[in-house]
Amino acid sequence: MPTPHRPYSTSPFRAPATDGRWQNSTVLVAAERQLRELIDRLRPGTSGHVKVSFTNNTCTMVSKYERAGTIHLRVHHLFAQAPAWLLEDLVRFCFLRVRKKTSRRIRADLMDFVEKHREKTLSLYPENRRLPPRGSAFDLKSVMRRVRRGHVQELKTTPDIAWTRRVHRTLMGKWVPSPPPYPNLIVINRLLDDARVPLFYLEFIVFHELLHELMPISRSCGRWVHHPLEFRQRERCFPDFERAQRWEEENVGRLYSEFRCRRRRAE
Repeated sequence: MPTPHRPYSTSPFRAPATDGRWQNSTVLVAAERQLRELIDRLRPGTSGHVKVSFTNNTCTMVSKYERAGTIHLRVHHLFAQAPAWLLEDLVRFCFLRVRKKTSRRIRADLMDFVEKHREKTLSLYPENRRLPPRGSAFDLKSVMRRVRRGHVQELKTTPDIAWTRRVHRTLMGKWVPSPPPYPNLIVINRLLDDARVPLFYLEFIVFHELLHELMPISRSCGRWVHHPLEFRQRERCFPDFERAQRWEEENVGRLYSEFRCRRRRAE
């Protein structure tokens, strides 16, 4: 378990778009005042050295760090309307040394609050962080149609799909929930838009992300569950599962190293 001073993160869910319900200045001022009063009560003399910021972060809901003698407490707008007892637990989690059992309980309560208000924590994936699905080597929409028709026929919804603008070293794909009425989004690492990447591997990555559309991330026993047993069993039903795993282990690192070399030469 993380210590009370580590950032608390709920990466499966996205921060809200600009929404007056959560960014009303009166609400934020009142929430900041309440947080400072709690800090003063629980850690006397600390509040004057704390800078409280409300964020629209895409993954981290609460974080605390110190820089140049100032303690920065960054809290998602969602918590501006949290109940008083939860804000007190939040301050305890960030500013006090609590027992592991208490830390687990507080962290679970914070995550439960985010889950309860999930629809208010979603925002659209930034356009400047993705590229159109038709790449130089593969058309992702065609790949997704083929995978869906062959392996996920029961899927009722159709997510958008795009290449990432940034090339990642390890993350090959990601399923991103979107706020209604927009479709969810699958982003695939642009590193794979390469003619040397076999189609069966790209199809496996898309298949994995479509399973997230079929079996969304959920909460169970105080934890986020990304890949339940049913997910893993279904994933192994992909005809080229083991072949795709081997190809990834043997080739992705080399592809990324070559990309880094090309980029350095270009600079």
